[in-house]
Amino acid sequence: MKKWIGILLMIIPLWGQAQIAAPDDAAIEVAIRDVGSLYYYPALMQRYQRGDSLLGRQEYRHLYYGYQFDPNYTPRETISQLDSVLMIVRHVPNISLDQCRQLIRYGAEVMEKDPFNPQVLNTMTYAYGRLGDVENERRSARRFDGVMMAIISSGEGSEEKSPWHILYFSHAQDV
Repeated sequence: MKKWIGILLMIIPLWGQAQIAAPDDAAIEVAIRDVGSLYYYPALMQRYQRGDSLLGRQEYRHLYYGYQFDPNYTPRETISQLDSVLMIVRHVPNISLDQCRQLIRYGAEVMEKDPFNPQVLNTMTYAYGRLGDVENERRSARRFDGVMMAIISSGEGSEEKSPWHILYFSHAQDV
C-alpha cells in the first residue's frame, strides 16, 4: 500500500506542471513521420522502450498521441492478457513473488498492443519493486509518470469542454 501512495505522490507534482492543451493530431502526425524531427516515432518509441529518463512532456505527448497513427494501434481489440493482469491484481496486498513475475510477463504482452496502458505500467512498477528490481521499477515508474502527464495535460477531464484525450477507453478509467 505504501508503494501505491508513493507512486501517487510522484505524479501529483506532474499535474501542477502540466500545461493543459488538446493534442494537435495533425501536427503530431507530421512530426512523428519526419525522419529529421526530434519526435520521429520509431526513434522516440525506441527511447521509450529503453526507459530513457530524458524523455520530457512533449516527447510523451508525441509518443502517446502519435500511437494512433501506428499500424499496431487497434483500439477495439480486446487484449486477453489484460484480464490475466487484473485477475492477479485483485489479490492485493497478498500478491506472491511468483504472481509478480506473472504480472511482469502478462504486462509485457499487454504492452505489445497497448504500450501506454497506465494500469499495466503501474502494476508492473509495483511488481518490479516487490521483486527488488529497482532499475526496472524506476523505468516503469518513469513511463507511468510520462503517460499520465501526457493524458492529464490534454484537458481538465472534469467537463465536456475540456476532456482528457485518450487512446483507449480504459485509460480514462485508469486516470
